[in-house]
Amino acid sequence: MDCTYKLKWLNGPLSGRELALPVGELRIGGSDSDIALCLEQDAQATLSIEEEAIRLACATPAWVEGQPWELEQALPLGRVIDLAGQAFVLGRSGDELSTPGVPARLTQRSPARASVWHWGALAAVCGLVLAVGLLAWQPTLRVPVLDQDEWLATQLKDPQLAGLSVQRGNQGSLVLKGLCHSSPSVAGLRAKLRARGLLVYDESVCADSLLDSVRSVLSLNGYRDVEVKSGTRLDRVVIFGNIVADTTWQRTSAQLRAIQALEGWRVVNDQALLFDDLLSRLTARQVLGGLSVRVSDKALRVSGQLDAQRMATVTEVLDAFNRDGAPRLSAVFQNIPGMASAERYLPSSIVGIGGNVDSPYVQLANGMRLQQGSVLPSGYRIYALDRLSMALLKDQELISLPLPL
Repeated sequence: MDCTYKLKWLNGPLSGRELALPVGELRIGGSDSDIALCLEQDAQATLSIEEEAIRLACATPAWVEGQPWELEQALPLGRVIDLAGQAFVLGRSGDELSTPGVPARLTQRSPARASVWHWGALAAVCGLVLAVGLLAWQPTLRVPVLDQDEWLATQLKDPQLAGLSVQRGNQGSLVLKGLCHSSPSVAGLRAKLRARGLLVYDESVCADSLLDSVRSVLSLNGYRDVEVKSGTRLDRVVIFGNIVADTTWQRTSAQLRAIQALEGWRVVNDQALLFDDLLSRLTARQVLGGLSVRVSDKALRVSGQLDAQRMATVTEVLDAFNRDGAPRLSAVFQNIPGMASAERYLPSSIVGIGGNVDSPYVQLANGMRLQQGSVLPSGYRIYALDRLSMALLKDQELISLPLPL
């Protein structure tokens, strides 16, 4: 789809990256977002992208070049937009977008200067009266006032904020930087700072936000049944799943390298290990016949229609598998018949079954003879074969085909 507009992030975990904006809506922040970024006060913003302009389709506070922005107006191109703490600049798809700094937020000016002067004069008079009163009243006990820097240093001792630093910005603002453990903890610190009347910009990256960014990249590239966890360091992650070094993974790796604060990752292809372990256990108990096994919804799903005795044995095997080490992919049994048919997977119809109990074979109409270990043109390998069923294996999928008697 052709995109008329694009944006460039100016802060946060995606700083420096550009994003094409097709016509439609783009949700930022929140639990069901298209872009997993943390906005101030856990807000969610929606950009409405049209051919003519881009507008905010929500009441999320926004600033343009530091000035509060009226939500009814279309967002301008080429100017710094601060959307609840996440800053970006918009442009047309062919524009070269710069990376300007994020201006400090300014409050709206009052239109009535005379009224401001009168209120200022009144405040000065009240202040003078209060000063005279304070001179006349000398308390016997003075309560020490906690220095702001000392208070901030105390807040940063929270273990969940380890790695976070605070720098002074323009016009007395504070800028949060660094890598931290928990986004809610940083959100709590932002709220405390603003309650003290301080202007805060958050450029920090927390481990949970970093994990969300990695998950978003993986999901956009088709990796659904994967799991991402923090590594030994907060700026590194471990990716668990069935991942091979193909062109899709090369493209995904390039996008992962562009994530700010992500220093590296490690891939653990445990799906194949867990799948093979479960197959070995079922084979050892001689209950694999008639069963199909595949990975779906982050679980190893075993299906087949069994009698009570075989079902009890299969349940025992699966319970032991789930109990030993609590694997990432648990095994789940479904006592339902398989829908696979031989015509779908075999190159020709079955015309006969021969051989003996120890070495059976299946004869096809095209003259092909299939035995255990044979590889079909579709890439499936005959994993197990008896006179009742044939088990076909490919990657992490086992399909049981019933055989005609």
